[in-house]
Amino acid sequence: MTGEMRGESMRNRPALLLILSLVLASALFFRTDSPAFAQPATVYAQSGAPIPFHGLRPSGVTLTAGMTAFQTSVAISDPAPLKVGQIVETLDSSDEIMEITGLGASTMQVKRGVLGTIAASHISGTILYSDFTTVEVMASGVGYLPTGATLSTALDGDTGTLENSGAFLAQSIGTGETTINITDASLVADATVVRIDGTAYVSTTNDTFLGSTGRSPTCPFYIQAGDSISFGCATLGANPDGPTGSGILAKVRLRADHLGAVSLHLQDVVLTDVTGVAEPVGEVLDGSATVVSGSPSPPSPPSPNCGGTGLKVCVLPSLQNVGLGNEFTAYIAVQNITPLCHSVPYPPYSACFGLGSYQFTLKWSPATEQLSVQSVHRGYLGDDGQPWSRNIYLAADVNDTLTVLPVNDSTTLQAGWTALVDSEEMLIVGVSPGAPGTITVVRGYHGTSPASHLHDRNVYAGPERMTVTRASLPAPHSAGADFRDNLRLLRVSNQSLLSAPALQIDSEWFKVVEKPARTFRDTGLTLSSNVN
Repeated sequence: MTGEMRGESMRNRPALLLILSLVLASALFFRTDSPAFAQPATVYAQSGAPIPFHGLRPSGVTLTAGMTAFQTSVAISDPAPLKVGQIVETLDSSDEIMEITGLGASTMQVKRGVLGTIAASHISGTILYSDFTTVEVMASGVGYLPTGATLSTALDGDTGTLENSGAFLAQSIGTGETTINITDASLVADATVVRIDGTAYVSTTNDTFLGSTGRSPTCPFYIQAGDSISFGCATLGANPDGPTGSGILAKVRLRADHLGAVSLHLQDVVLTDVTGVAEPVGEVLDGSATVVSGSPSPPSPPSPNCGGTGLKVCVLPSLQNVGLGNEFTAYIAVQNITPLCHSVPYPPYSACFGLGSYQFTLKWSPATEQLSVQSVHRGYLGDDGQPWSRNIYLAADVNDTLTVLPVNDSTTLQAGWTALVDSEEMLIVGVSPGAPGTITVVRGYHGTSPASHLHDRNVYAGPERMTVTRASLPAPHSAGADFRDNLRLLRVSNQSLLSAPALQIDSEWFKVVEKPARTFRDTGLTLSSNVN
């Protein structure tokens, strides 16, 4: 997937834009310099144990009754996403952080005002945000012994946690094939499970609506994580006012790599006026796409109409047909923004404002397929592990720099295959078919060294491929689809406690491959004035 690298699967979806806009809003009227964007630098501690702060994530749980500043038991919508020992925060005016001490069928018991916050009253419907899950990490030894470390981000078990392997389908496959040609077998050599993506991420761009009144948008919130994109833009300054009415906020560009339905789920939507006060969104509407054979004409850019009345944010078109292998656009539209009126800390002390910032997460649920890997083959090796002879040999001597090689017969060779001549591997990138013919190659593939080769030396060649067990409902996939393997990187609270080569988290075992230290990079930015 373009621009995606193996590494931490950044699934935190903080309400960062709202926080930034609130901070920036106070700066509008009390500062004349331009504030710099910065990540929170606070390291919290509880009972002496540091808790890395990775940003807040909506837990999906809300208060179903108001609570006072002295109450330690409260009704909640769903206890399933929460765990005893978890830290939750109410992202209202108090920003109170609580520690969960007990969970009932529809209640939670909490320790109030932890981590330096103050207990406060909260209304029914308040959203709970979480930033820490206390799942114990167990190490092998005499019995299962707690290491003292905990996961510092939640680890889920769905297919969205698979990392991008960097390999692609080299050829389209049908529903019954179990030998799959891929671009580079070395990238999935250690995988036991792979997934073929049905929808590939391409790009997200801010559209014209936010800046339509002459304001200058900046888009600091961008987290692309496998099957979702979190994106947000803000504008600075008090004048001119922000836009009202309806318009297109952003465009998300995707590619259809699998026949079938693709759902486009819109969530975590935040709109604020130019002072940072949240706009009350009445309804958020999803969209979908149907991937079909052929190349249907793409729909025209839609008008920003979500349907009905009131302030809404939606995905447009709500339904579209897309040709297999083609790119398509999901437009994020806002409907019926009206001026938001509230008090301000300067004359006239009450005013109305238009849109100043937005944030959303778009998650797609493509028709993907997960496969169990049985074996992985290098291109020049047959299924028996021996060089794959196709009765092809060099038609002349070649030196160590030549990239167009003459062969006695190139009619059975294909671009994307790998070849072995003596001990040098090569990637075939082009074929001029014939007997004799030529092949264009990348020399010294897979870390081998380019060398001179004599006339009549055998050219062993074949596709990079793997043998897999297909799902119960396999489906065809187009060439170029992304692979994701099951290599993982876990975040833990105290890496120095993990000395064992194998770890157990709940009932799942992990082999520790490496323990890279967290590094910090200088952004080159400095605060231009004091901030409280």
